[in-house]
Amino acid sequence: MAQGRSVLRFLLLALLIGCVLVGVGLYVATTQTGIKTVLGWMWDRPVDLKLVGRGPSEPLEIANLTVANRPGFGDGPFFEADSMRLDFRPWVLVRKGFDKLELIRPRLSLVINEKGEANFGGVGGSGGWGWFFPVERIRFTEGQVRFEDRVQKKNWLAEGVGWRTTFLPAARGVTSAGWFQIGRMDWSSEQDDARLDSLNFEYKLTVLPSSSKAFPGWLSRLRGSARYDAQSAGIYQNVWGTARFGESGIIVESFHCAVYDGYLDLHGNVDYQNDRLLVKGTAEMDGMAADRLLTEGLKLNLPLSGLMTMTVTMTGEVDAALKPVGETWKAQGRAQVKRGKLVNWSWLQRVAGHVKELGNLDLENVDVEDLDAPFEVTHDTIVFHDLTVRVEGIDCTLAGSLGRGPAGRLDLVLDLDMPLAQLNLGGFGQILSAFLRGDSGRIPVRLHIRGTKKQPLVEMSMLPGVGR
Repeated sequence: MAQGRSVLRFLLLALLIGCVLVGVGLYVATTQTGIKTVLGWMWDRPVDLKLVGRGPSEPLEIANLTVANRPGFGDGPFFEADSMRLDFRPWVLVRKGFDKLELIRPRLSLVINEKGEANFGGVGGSGGWGWFFPVERIRFTEGQVRFEDRVQKKNWLAEGVGWRTTFLPAARGVTSAGWFQIGRMDWSSEQDDARLDSLNFEYKLTVLPSSSKAFPGWLSRLRGSARYDAQSAGIYQNVWGTARFGESGIIVESFHCAVYDGYLDLHGNVDYQNDRLLVKGTAEMDGMAADRLLTEGLKLNLPLSGLMTMTVTMTGEVDAALKPVGETWKAQGRAQVKRGKLVNWSWLQRVAGHVKELGNLDLENVDVEDLDAPFEVTHDTIVFHDLTVRVEGIDCTLAGSLGRGPAGRLDLVLDLDMPLAQLNLGGFGQILSAFLRGDSGRIPVRLHIRGTKKQPLVEMSMLPGVGR
């Protein structure tokens, strides 16, 4: 009995000491000096602020929060916010953490200097907390994030950044649901400049404590689903879609946008495989400007105008740095143009120049109708399977391959049902024309195109079944 009373006294004493420590901790953490000390320990940086509301019976409110930059990165702050509000209930603080964190106009500056050192390196180093903060709900409004990489010569600025999330109970990892938004984002590099407008991202995601064995990194730690939309993202307009994150990879359920004056629908999978990502997808394009799609999008020197419809199935790999592994990418599909024009295609003019019999053809402005082009593409070759087209009223069929790039190799067979009047056959042409009753006759002609794009070699032959 006496032993039981001793245990009870010990428990009551421990509870009393615990309450005193919590009370002291709350007092320290709700004074201006105490808050500076705690935040400075968490960020491992000098912190300045102005305490407005003191808690613990009321929310903790801070104005003019500033976190200093790492030495050697200038006098500008690493992080600042106009105000911070922290709601909490003392009786649940130890068990659940803070109720809500709200930041007004947070501004974050991320810099990598010429030596490759980052000003965000070592954040939370001595305290060991890093970015961890036990809070149930977070809300940011009117935020700004600036990033500058002086090694890679690229930078971006995101404005109108907002984030609202609620952390939910989870058996493993951290689960949260909410939304993220960017009003405008501009980025530039030595290669190009681009802009993002009005991005909204809604999600319910779990971040697991460890990544997939199949693919290392943060991406394979995600589980859940997301929906996104944006007014514009670079050349893409009215973007929206949905995605799911699972153990084996990411399922892009839908991606829709307007681009090149037409529409793009895309869906596919991103599978985790060893140290790479295997990408498989199908893209459907409708009503796109053919010249922009071919020259800007696919980097093909083919000045074909008109509205193009295309369906493409593609596969390829991306490495752990999220860079495409070039030789693994391949695609197959079908492109169609109802009516269009080939304008001043220098390569076609070079090919025709090697065949004196085609000297009567005007190839500077060529009308194209009913183009139907089944194709396959690898990292270095384009293959056509019985491409059919009507060019200036001439029915044509093309099959074979051509190498990508200016010096790509050629192995193409082009069959044309040529009007006799457009063939430069000299005196033999006059005899053949009389035999075929003037200009109404046509001659099946085959061109075998070899060599390279810079130096094509062309052989011409007449096919059986002359005239009709």
